[in-house]
Amino acid sequence: MLEIVTGVLAGLSAINSAVSTLREGSDNVRDLSSMLQKLSGMDEQLNDVELKKAGIVDQRTAFNLVLARKKMEANREAIRSHLLMSGNMAIWNEYIAIQEEGKLFRR
Repeated sequence: MLEIVTGVLAGLSAINSAVSTLREGSDNVRDLSSMLQKLSGMDEQLNDVELKKAGIVDQRTAFNLVLARKKMEANREAIRSHLLMSGNMAIWNEYIAIQEEGKLFRR
């Protein structure tokens, strides 16, 4: 399980770097879409780890889970902020609606 969390953390670092590039002036919606898809996939991986190992993870894995969640939220906020500042908030709103629909479907 630690390997999955470590992989997610590495992926989040790559996304963070890409978000920084976007802040520097690039406004490529395709890049944003790719980043959001990756974040969603990583979120699902973390959810699986948390469900399968609820209450039985070691301290290192628990710390990495918390760290991954914090980084994921920071990346989401950076993307949301970029979309807001670039006048593309409709894209974010649609993304959130799709995420919520997916959560309802999985229940």
